[in-house]
Amino acid sequence: MVSHCALGTWIVLATATSLATACGSPTDPFTSGPAHASVTGLVTAHEGTPLPGATLRIGCAGGGSAVVMLTDSTGHYVANLETGSDPFDGASGDVLCHFAEPAAENVRVQVDTLLGFARGPLLAALQFVDLHEP
Repeated sequence: MVSHCALGTWIVLATATSLATACGSPTDPFTSGPAHASVTGLVTAHEGTPLPGATLRIGCAGGGSAVVMLTDSTGHYVANLETGSDPFDGASGDVLCHFAEPAAENVRVQVDTLLGFARGPLLAALQFVDLHEP
């Protein structure tokens, strides 16, 4: 009969072995494939009032699809972004992203900024980008 302690050790060893095997494979999710980032912020008019229902488009270099969304009733937005398969070497890196409101013609406010992206089954750090109409 296996004790709970021995069983727990076996499960941890099996998990560590599986992770080590995955990290050494050619399709290591920590060094290749798409990367992820989370971003949130506030969109405001030139006088500082929030812009609820504003259309926001976020497009990043690196081959990922652009994200288009509406701000909530308080002018805030949250977006989860994904790059293409290989925007940089290694587990993490910065990617240039373009934020524009509105998403189509007659852009009122826009900003280009670097966002940190990470690969693998990790929680991406939440980054803040506010857009303020000039």
